[in-house]
Amino acid sequence: LSGITLDIAAAWSFMLGLYEGSEAMRLISGNSFGGGVSYLFGMHTPSVEHIFLTSPVLSYVGDFDRVNPKWKTEAQGNHISYVHLSLSPLLVPEVYLFDKMIVDCPEVKDVTVLHGLADTDVPFEESLRFCKKRSRCTLIGLEDMDHCWAAPGDPLRQTPQSLQNQHIASDKFIELIERALETWNR
Repeated sequence: LSGITLDIAAAWSFMLGLYEGSEAMRLISGNSFGGGVSYLFGMHTPSVEHIFLTSPVLSYVGDFDRVNPKWKTEAQGNHISYVHLSLSPLLVPEVYLFDKMIVDCPEVKDVTVLHGLADTDVPFEESLRFCKKRSRCTLIGLEDMDHCWAAPGDPLRQTPQSLQNQHIASDKFIELIERALETWNR
């Protein structure tokens, strides 16, 4: 998680340099596993003006529990299975730390969360709980969409319904960015 945060910081620094001197709203977007770290980076980085999250993991412990219920036992050995990855047990303290940081993070910026109501990977309820605790968080749920806009039962996003969902979600995401730009204080 720290490594992902450093990648985000490097990309952010590059983009700031690329657009130095330009008048543009600076926003960050994080998806799925990158949602929680993007949220933290955005809240703690003064130049970020708005945070957008899509299907975000906002509890890494909860995500590990969903993906591999045996991860805590595996952590006592030499690896943790996570999807198709083999992770080091040295990640365990970070998982708990990042969860605490997300919960305790002071709310200083607007956050917009776009999440599929039928998400079976990262349940919509996780985003709902997160936003209910934050006055500056807007949550938009999208009907009949599983994780990352897949149609329910189509995790590889190969059906026409999944393709249509991706277009709907993309259009909604653009609409939300445009709305943020309309209210932007230069």
